[in-house]
This record gives sequence, structure tokens and C-alpha cells, in this order.
Amino acid sequence: MEPPQFTISAAEPISAPSSRNASRTSSRKSVSLSSSQRSSFFGRKNDILVDDQHLKTFDMSESDDAGNIQSLRSVVFDGISFKLTWPSFWLWLFGTSITIGTFITAYLVTDIEGHEINPGLVMGSAQTFVTSCVVIITFHGVHAFQRHPNPLLYYRAIMDLILSIRFLFDPLWIYWGIYQVDNVASCRYLSAITEFLFLSADAWFFVLTLDLYLSLNNPFTSVKRNRRIYVRGVSLFAIGLSAVVSSKQGLFGFAEGNFCWTYAKRYDKLANHTEANDFFSFNISTWVAFFSWMVLFYAFAFFVLGSSFSRLRMGLNKTMETRKGMLRDGALSIVSYTVYWTVGFSLYASSYNGGATPHQLRMDPVFKLYCYVLAGRGIVTYFLWFVINSPQLITTKWLDFSEDGIDTNISAQLNTSLQSDLLEYTVRGMLRAIYESDEIVAAAATEDANGQRPAPRLSIDSATSMSSMRLTVVDTMPQTKARVQKKGVKTPLPPAKRSVHFVNYRPSTFASLRSHFQLKTDDFVASFEEATKPSISEGASGAFMFFSKDMRFIVKSMVEAEAWFLVKIAPDYRNYMLSQPHTKLTRFFGCFKITLHGNKFYFVVMENLFANAPEIHHRYDIKGSWVNRSYDNPRDGAKVKCRYCSMQFVYHSNAGKQQTCPNLAGPHEPNVVLKDDDIHYRLRLGAAEGRALLDQLKRDSVFLRDQGIMDYSLLIGVVDVQYKVDKSDAGAVMGLELGILLW
Repeated sequence: MEPPQFTISAAEPISAPSSRNASRTSSRKSVSLSSSQRSSFFGRKNDILVDDQHLKTFDMSESDDAGNIQSLRSVVFDGISFKLTWPSFWLWLFGTSITIGTFITAYLVTDIEGHEINPGLVMGSAQTFVTSCVVIITFHGVHAFQRHPNPLLYYRAIMDLILSIRFLFDPLWIYWGIYQVDNVASCRYLSAITEFLFLSADAWFFVLTLDLYLSLNNPFTSVKRNRRIYVRGVSLFAIGLSAVVSSKQGLFGFAEGNFCWTYAKRYDKLANHTEANDFFSFNISTWVAFFSWMVLFYAFAFFVLGSSFSRLRMGLNKTMETRKGMLRDGALSIVSYTVYWTVGFSLYASSYNGGATPHQLRMDPVFKLYCYVLAGRGIVTYFLWFVINSPQLITTKWLDFSEDGIDTNISAQLNTSLQSDLLEYTVRGMLRAIYESDEIVAAAATEDANGQRPAPRLSIDSATSMSSMRLTVVDTMPQTKARVQKKGVKTPLPPAKRSVHFVNYRPSTFASLRSHFQLKTDDFVASFEEATKPSISEGASGAFMFFSKDMRFIVKSMVEAEAWFLVKIAPDYRNYMLSQPHTKLTRFFGCFKITLHGNKFYFVVMENLFANAPEIHHRYDIKGSWVNRSYDNPRDGAKVKCRYCSMQFVYHSNAGKQQTCPNLAGPHEPNVVLKDDDIHYRLRLGAAEGRALLDQLKRDSVFLRDQGIMDYSLLIGVVDVQYKVDKSDAGAVMGLELGILLW
């Protein structure tokens, strides 16, 4: 959860005191970098970010574990288990039987109760209907099958299922008068629906490859947010082309196979069939509305496959298996659908006969096979689904939605792996940058009397060791400490082919701040032996934040404008922090940029206000306003932390369904950030303490005003303290005692 930002509201009226037991509060004010104040209207915001006077750069080597990924073939076959289990046997037998049964029926049946049908389309649709139902049911029945990117295959299965229903009911559309076989104009709306279903189903394959590409470029993008964008994008794309197809007769009509979709001239009684009907121009509407898009989709898929292979073979050894697994899944998806459409195009070309009548074409066995493949697309998703996902989970984890597996099973594994890589390089570079700048500042402070500055104590070996230490990312606080690589010990780096570019902004400025607060490089090394799993924003920027192992420091990403503004005000900020020992402003200890695979990430290291405080039960983000200043409850079913016992629980809006908190006589309460309208008691500080706090907040607010900052807020932390009361004291009045931790 992102730490709240603060504003001043000392004079704001507060409602009557609460009857809650004695508590303590901690308050502190942080700078929020308002986008409206970050840059001049006439200036370039990035001037400072590229000025050599305000930064120090260096490169780190990116580990190359290419020995574990030699080729796509090795990746695919290395991860596939050929061990046969009963669940996999029955699933493969079921899929094969359905395919063979419907395929044979397509050649045996030509009409139903005297009504002519396209047997390839109908039987292929029957197979797709059954196999898509299996994919959809298992997606909802096995929680592990819901991990990303499986939902993208799930959406394709849904569209394939609806498309199969459209073809299965084709004889009924004629019987009910939806369209007439001798009236092309009656096909307008059904052609639009068919175009929408065809395009949206195959567009989800494009989205599958696009998602892989986006994850490679920015692993901190929100999976949930991207998924919502994908749904809108696919829908708008398919609706747009469907509207185009249905807008003009000649684009819609009876397609090859005599069903409503795109126009085929052979079914137009007014067409001049003596004209040469070459392969490409005969059904140009089909190529414009569908086949050309498929060519683009699959060309992009192979581009992503090649770039993924080059990208994922570079990285840390500890994330190698995850990267290999995701590369394998992506390769299997791309190859499977490519083979499917290669077969489909080949059958379409080989069955093409420009002079054949509709009846002759319908009886052509190769054309029947083409129609079956066109409609029987569901079997590809079916087999791919159970290659990527273990069939054995159906018997062992069916309807097992345990709380422990919620976050793990639905997480984006590739994103998590790449995040781990980026976080480790971030910590390596940050520690090296801090070490170098602290050494230079320390050397400057020990100049001799002649004005000769001694050489910095930093050695190449020391810097190398800082940039090669290993980071462990944990979900919760570890029970034991991991060993830290000692400073000054030369450790050879693994061979590398590409470098990670790191920029340290205002190194001397932030070094003097760290020195003032008595922070040494060893403090950061000890704190960043491990890091918490990053929390990722649902916004468009994909901002991320993580804590050090001891929760003492926070590393938070920024957009470029925020980094520019912080670097710009850093000297004034340092001078103010050094002159105000009791300031409540957040302590920033460094601003950095890391460039990895051409992607730039800006981030800041700051102090965690509540690192050394007791367990905080209530956190308030106060802005001095009553407009939309109430906290939002978590969504139903979300896994959250209790503010009283710190246990994880599943939130329900119905209090009767909530689990009981062991530290509270009632249900768990989510540990959410409260706001102005949620304060229901007075903060009693005492006359002297309150006056001192108010004076300090005024000085801080004046400084923020002088820097052009208007968006800031006050963070208050409350600790509930319970006392046991004897029966003899039952009538005693229990008041609320609050204290402010002055910094």
C-alpha cells in the first residue's frame, strides 16, 4: 500500500472525543510533488536530469545466463513433461475422441431432416462448443488455472464458444427467418455478428502476445488494469470492423461455405461468372475483413517471440526457471495458433476452385476439411490449455480456493520474475551510488591544511561488491537474516553482454543529508539484504514501492516530472532539513534512475515514518477538507491485513461473515488509510507540545509554499492501548490519551 501524503489541518474542528482506550499518535508531513508545480511553462523539465553537474553515472553488468536458454526448441521440450498421469490421459483421450467423432460425422452427414447444411462448419462448431466448455469450466473450478495470462486464453475460449453456437444454430436461423438463402441483403446483421465473433476470438491471441511484449518492457504495469484495457480494445476493434463489413453490400454476404459473413461472388446470382476468378481478388472482402488481420497478428507474434527469446535469456539465475516457463508458454501459444492458421490457409488455397458451383464446393472433401478447421478452432485452445496447466490439479485442487493461494495463483509470474530482476539491479546500483558519494563527501571533509584533498577511499573492488550483492524479495518479514556480502571483497561477476545504466542525482546533496542523520552505507547494506514484495499502483503509470527488510527505508518509483522537481529543490530541501531539527517533512536520502533494456525507471529512497514506532492501528491522511475525504472499504473477497492483530483475512462487507479478531472483541477490521471525515475524537497533545507542533507545522508549510508545493497532507498514526479493569473499578471513566511523537 502506498504511504499516504500529508497536509496541514491543525485549526480544523474535530468532533467529540471517542471512548477508545489510551493511544499514541505519530505525525509527520511529506512533500507531494504536484504535477501542476513540477515544471515551468516555458522551460524543459528534463534539463536538470541531464546536467552533468547534478548527477553521477555508472554502468553495471547484466547477468547473462544464456547457457540455460540455448534455443527455443530446448526451452519448449525442456519444460514439457511426457509423464502420463490419469487426469492427463483422460483429458487427452476426451479431446481426441471428440475431434475424431465430429470429424467423421462431418463426412457422413450432408443434411439434417432434408435441410442442407455445411457439415464441416456444423461439426467443427460442435467440437469447439464441447472443448471450449471444458476450458471455461476448469478455469472457474481450479484456482491455479486463473493465474495470468490464462485469463486471456479464457476470453478467447468464451468467444470461440459463442462463435460455435452461431454456426450450430445456422439451420435454425434459416428456419426462423433470420436470413434467407436466396437474399444477400438479409445477411447484413448476421454477417456483422459473425465478423465480430471471428475477429474478437483471434484478437485475443494478438492480445496474448501483446501482453507478453508489454510485460517485457515494463514489469510494473498493472495486470488488472491492462486486462480491462484489453477487453475494451478488443471489443472496439471488433465492433468497428463489424460495422464496416455490414455497411455495404459487397462487403457482407454469403461467404465460402454458404454462411453469412463476407461476400463471395460465386453466391451472387447477378455476378458474371465468366470472369477470371483469381485466388486473391475473388473474395477480396474476406481478405480485407479477416485474413489480412490474421497475417498482421501472426507476424507480430513472431516478432514478440524473437524479442522475448533475446530478452528473457538475460537476467538473474534465480529467476531463470520462471522466465523459461513463461517463454515456453508464450512459444507454445504462438506456435500452436500459427500451425493452426497455416493449416487453415493451406486448406483454403488447395480447396479453392473459382469455377466451382456452390454444390460442387460443398461436396469437395478438401473444402469440408477447411470448413471443419475454420470452425473447429476450440481444440487448439483445449490442448494448449492443458499443456500450459497441469491436468493433475483438476483432481487435487478442484474447487480449492484456499486463502493461502490467492495471491500466488493469480499473480503474473513473468511480471514478478522481471520485477525481481529490476529490484535487485535497483538495490545494487543504489548501494553502490550511496557508497561512492558517501566516500567522496567523507574525503572532502578531511582535506589537509594545504588544501590538498586526499584520494577517495573508494576502491574498484568495493564498488564492484556493492553492485554485485544479492537481494532476496520476500512477501513477509523473514525469521532469520541472510548473509551480506562483505564490503571490499572482490567477487567476480557472471559474464554479461549488456549493461545496466545507473544515475545518481545530486549525490553530494543527499550524502550530506544522510551524514546529518547519521546514516552510513553499512546501514543501507544491512537493511537491503532483503526487500518486501513490491506494491504496484493500479494507475496508468504502474508506480511501484517496496520496503527494506527491516522496514526502515522505502523505495518508491516516480515519473520523470517528479524526479525533475525533487532534483531541482534538493539543495533548498537539504538546507531546510539541516536547519530544522524538529521538521516533520519526510526525509529523502537519494534520487536515482536506472535504465534497463531501454526502459527508464526513476525512484527515490526515503525514511519509513513508522519503522521504529509501535504497531499502528489507525493511520489518517489529513488534507483539511471534507470533500470526498472518507476511506474506501476494500472490495469483497480481497485479502487484507487486520489493523489490530496484523493477521491476513478475507474482507466481507457483511460483518456477520467476518472472522473474529483474537485481539478485539469483534470481527477483524481492515488496515486501511483513514481520512478527514473518519476522525471521531480530539487529539489531546498538551499545551506546550501542541504549541511546539503547530509552530513547526507552520514553518514546514511556509517552506513548501516557497517551493510552489500546494498538494501535501498530514499523516497521523494511532496506537490503541488496552487496559484490564477490575470489577471494583468498573464504574471508572476510561478516557482517551494521545501523544505526538515529535521528531
